[in-house]
Amino acid sequence: MYKETRIIQASEIGYNNRVRITDLIDMIQDVEGAHIESLSALAKESREQKFAIVLNFRYVHIKYWPKYKDMLELTTYPYETKQFLGYRNTLIHDLMGNLLVESYCLGSFIHMDSKAPHRLSNEVLRTLGNRKKHEMTYMGRKISLNRKLVFIKSFDQVVLPSHLDYYQHLNNAVYVDFAYNMLPLDFQFSTLVCEYKKDFQLFQKMVLKLYQTEEGFLVQFFDESETLYSIIEFK
Repeated sequence: MYKETRIIQASEIGYNNRVRITDLIDMIQDVEGAHIESLSALAKESREQKFAIVLNFRYVHIKYWPKYKDMLELTTYPYETKQFLGYRNTLIHDLMGNLLVESYCLGSFIHMDSKAPHRLSNEVLRTLGNRKKHEMTYMGRKISLNRKLVFIKSFDQVVLPSHLDYYQHLNNAVYVDFAYNMLPLDFQFSTLVCEYKKDFQLFQKMVLKLYQTEEGFLVQFFDESETLYSIIEFK
């Protein structure tokens, strides 16, 4: 388990006087990354074998939207880690212990040069423990498209240098930012679900398609050949 305490700054507040969804995702990603780096056996094998933990799926439920100067405690820990993939809970509480945000994600161990999966050693697996997962809603690791989807609009976007992360592909939070900007301004949501299938590269053209669902909205990310790369859902 790993914990960090932080305060919401003015630069993280959006037009609706609460934390932006992309800043919230960045907070979650940062604390997860800090914990992974602190796991010495895992970090050592990652450096030596040149693999990374690639995000496949994220589910975030927001019970209360943090606001300016709110003090937060972020807690993260892995659970159900296997040799090729693992799950993780990340929770955000206020300093009184009230749960504000709950989330889980799935990541795969991938060699960045070849995109081949990495098999985690048994020695490293044993160091990660077997913590019980947080009690919350779990919807697996796929967003279903086998339901009523009403097409609303599409938008073309090119991946620019400021959109990349240190793996040289489109940052996971930037997908959320692009998708969020497709939504109607008056739409309120409390749940974000992300499924990442493939990664966009620098200067690659993306086609974003917004659909209305029975619970909210969904954005699909395609390349120019109509290959589906990612799905971001708000509800």
